[in-house]
Amino acid sequence: MSNEEKIENCKCTFNTGYPIYSLALRGDKLFIGGGKPNQAPILSCYTRKENDFKLVAKKEFKDNVHFVSSLAIHPKERIIACGINNSEEVIKKNNNENRSCKIIKFKNNEFQIENELYSLKGDASNDFQNNTKFNCDGTLLLTAGTDGLINMFDTVDYKSIYIRDQGESVLDTHFNETGSLVVSVSAQRMVVFKSVNGSIVYEISNPMFNGKKEATFAAARFGHGFSQGLLFIIANIDTSKSVLCTLDISNWEKMNSKSILKSNNIKKIEISPSGSYLAYVTSDNQLGVIDTKTFRVILKINTAELTNNDDIITSISYTKEEHELIIGTDQGVCKLLILQRTTESIVKSVLVSMSVISMLCILVLIIYGVISHKMDPMYYPDVYDEL
Repeated sequence: MSNEEKIENCKCTFNTGYPIYSLALRGDKLFIGGGKPNQAPILSCYTRKENDFKLVAKKEFKDNVHFVSSLAIHPKERIIACGINNSEEVIKKNNNENRSCKIIKFKNNEFQIENELYSLKGDASNDFQNNTKFNCDGTLLLTAGTDGLINMFDTVDYKSIYIRDQGESVLDTHFNETGSLVVSVSAQRMVVFKSVNGSIVYEISNPMFNGKKEATFAAARFGHGFSQGLLFIIANIDTSKSVLCTLDISNWEKMNSKSILKSNNIKKIEISPSGSYLAYVTSDNQLGVIDTKTFRVILKINTAELTNNDDIITSISYTKEEHELIIGTDQGVCKLLILQRTTESIVKSVLVSMSVISMLCILVLIIYGVISHKMDPMYYPDVYDEL
């Protein structure tokens, strides 16, 4: 695939009217959370019919502040879990507990708070529950926040099973396909632990590449389907390079570690329904796709025409379709994209490839002529970065 594609396959665009900080899908329902700082958080539900989205429910949460910082949909029940901080007044009434995890029932196109869980140790003005995840059968609920706390709840009565401390702000979390393992990522720690009791299975701290380059972790995803048994880890070096490291979770051996972007940093990733692709968004708002078999970037998307210059992509999520991605921005813009090349771009690529092949043939002849006069052995440097 070519290095950069224009957004010609944008199926739908709409504006929520408030900044988006989280979104999740289940069936034909799209739930979007957000809001403005120091104002009531907002949660909305849209129904999808073909390529159109219709608003069917919207709720502002009074006695709470900031925004819906993360959300997850129960895989079997009409339950939504999300991160919403209490106001300072409510925290005082709750014995100084910020019950920032809201368990919300969605019924008859209405949101009803069923429970509020204590998930943050930090104060409501500086810390947020930025990770909320159900496991595959909905029996476990994981929350994690900028204060470093990771909570695991039993969804029968929503009692805390255990609490882990990452030691720094948690950037990303993910259950594996069976729900038996969890990966948690912060800047200097990547930890895999058992979901049943929190015991650590594997850990990398203070990442270094090539033994000398300091790095920071950004995101991680367990593979599933075609990539079952793998763990994909994204780490960034300074602001100029992103590295993909792939582990075999059966023995925790490294399968691959290579630079995938050499002029930017990846901040978020999401895995496709079949497990064949990883979609990513970079710090400067670029989108792309990585093939989980070849570990190569196969598509980069020019987002200059996708959002306004001051828009920041805050959320990405695959639909049930392999090549459909929904994005949300801090300006309230939501778009449904097709992550495939258009027919026109394929034709252009073929024409370019034909020209490239001709040039390569000429280059090979030149190289052959040089080698025939000088038979010194050639050295090919390794392009991979070692974790």
